[in-house]
Amino acid sequence: MILSWLELSGFRAYRDLRFEPGEGVNVLIGDNGTGKTSVLEAIGYLASLRSFRGAPDGALVGEGAEEAIVRGEFVAGDRTSLVEAAIPVEGRRRFLLDGKRPKGRAEVAERVACPGGVPPGRPRSRQARTGLPARLPRRRNRSGVARGCR
Repeated sequence: MILSWLELSGFRAYRDLRFEPGEGVNVLIGDNGTGKTSVLEAIGYLASLRSFRGAPDGALVGEGAEEAIVRGEFVAGDRTSLVEAAIPVEGRRRFLLDGKRPKGRAEVAERVACPGGVPPGRPRSRQARTGLPARLPRRRNRSGVARGCR
């Protein structure tokens, strides 16, 4: 899945932005508070219909805006998917997937697969990768109480 373009209006620090990533790896560089994470959050929002930071929808609306608009086009092979979100300060958010209301997050996730986690062929569990147990036993002090517990 490749992001062709992203448009933001009233989203966090951006009044208006059009972002068209180049081919290959793209790196966002800037001072603190300039909106690098906002771009990533907008991409994640379109793929999952929620903030990866766990922020409520109203917190995504920029200062002075009544709603945030996030649009993006994703391409996989010969298939193109346009995802649009309108996020009001208060009230219900609205989504469109190729101009129609999706049935839910699952429909968007099917069309806009957001790869993440473990690359193919790599063991998923810590135990499979390292040979260590899935969870290390807690160390106990002399009185038999696990460290960090009282």
